[in-house]
Amino acid sequence: MYSITRYYFYLIFVKILIVYNEITFSQDQDNFGVNLNKEVIDTVTKEEIQNAYILLWAKLLFYTSISLMSIILLYLNPYGDNFILLLLNYILIGISGTFWAFNSAHDACHGTF
Repeated sequence: MYSITRYYFYLIFVKILIVYNEITFSQDQDNFGVNLNKEVIDTVTKEEIQNAYILLWAKLLFYTSISLMSIILLYLNPYGDNFILLLLNYILIGISGTFWAFNSAHDACHGTF
């Protein structure tokens, strides 16, 4: 009986969260989005788009290489018994992996890949 009551409470709670946390946007009355998109297309040249595309892949390659090199360095173990260097390597793996993930996810959300 207790688990059924808890289950129904959970369903009602989730329903309340869904209903009351709905995000709505007003209609675009003055065509702001269309005008902004046209202005950006008119402003940015094809050369700038190509440079941005090259930079996108360079950043991805840089973060991937830092991450892979730190993992390879971990397996080669040149530290001996130095705990501080080992800890710094683990921190580098975490930071480079985080930068790699956020960078690629951010660019993918914009549809640039």
